Amino acid sequence: MFTSIGLGTTDACNLKCPHCYSRGGETNTLSLESVKKILSVFEQADSINLGTGENGLNPDFGKIIEFLFSNGKKVSLTTNGYTVALLSEEELKQFNDIDISVEFPNAMEQNQFRGAGAWELATSAIARCKELGLNISIATCLMNINLHAIPQLIDFVRYWDVNLRLNIYKPVHSREFELTYDQFWMAIDTLFEHSKLVSCNEPVINAVLGEIDVGCSCGGKSLRVRPDGSLVPCVYWNKAAINIKTDQGITEEVIREKFSTLSVYSVPEACMDCPHMPACKGGCIGRRLYHNLYEPDPYCPFLRGQKKKLSVSRVPQKDLVHAGYLCTIIVEAP
Repeated sequence: MFTSIGLGTTDACNLKCPHCYSRGGETNTLSLESVKKILSVFEQADSINLGTGENGLNPDFGKIIEFLFSNGKKVSLTTNGYTVALLSEEELKQFNDIDISVEFPNAMEQNQFRGAGAWELATSAIARCKELGLNISIATCLMNINLHAIPQLIDFVRYWDVNLRLNIYKPVHSREFELTYDQFWMAIDTLFEHSKLVSCNEPVINAVLGEIDVGCSCGGKSLRVRPDGSLVPCVYWNKAAINIKTDQGITEEVIREKFSTLSVYSVPEACMDCPHMPACKGGCIGRRLYHNLYEPDPYCPFLRGQKKKLSVSRVPQKDLVHAGYLCTIIVEAP
């Protein structure tokens, strides 16, 4: 059963960030009717994240969130801050949690990277959400240009008393910002040294931590509906075999069958005899897709004969929608 659904109601955005997986191409939107169809298929799902583009730019957004709230789902929002400014206090208070995108812990670098005013937009949104007592995370895409700032990002979330959620950059359009193997593990070491772990859905990290039977949740417990209506296992997947806007007779069984034709559930042959396979199942399928879907996660240490050891301080898992899906890491400041 799919328990977490990602809805990209639009790929329109007020910013043009160079690392964005959804940039370029034509702009699509999901209508209220499409969202109603989606919920009729996934009525058992208990959480929904609104992401991809800046959702407040969808003309139907107000009606969509009213419908989602009325269905009793946990709804979260990922935003650069623009949509927070559009919504009323009453609307904001109905979100389970809100993620606000920040890549750099200072105005100069954030504005240089995301565009003029991006820092002010994000920090104003954080301040407003804090005033309303909302559950907030800072969503950061970890790249080779901001991994040096991890300690400062932890200071930033400590100042605001919010969570930090890290997504590892995927080379959807370019390898320009991609972490090397050594950079990845250096960043994870630094992250855990300066923070406390709330939740982790990164398969290779869970394998090193000794978790069992975890794997990548994308296409298993969760999936993403793109603004054009296509259903994909995760936000980074570039192939679709089914569309909510045009296809009829869509069921969870049909979706899983279609995903199988895209090799979503494949485990690389090289991983079959690995003792960590139940925890990892080959690693992040989104990352593997942009390297070689049939080879292990490029950040896997075991095939390199390396024995990684991570020192982690944990806190109880929080009621955050992203704690249940997507290859992501959520931490808090100590």
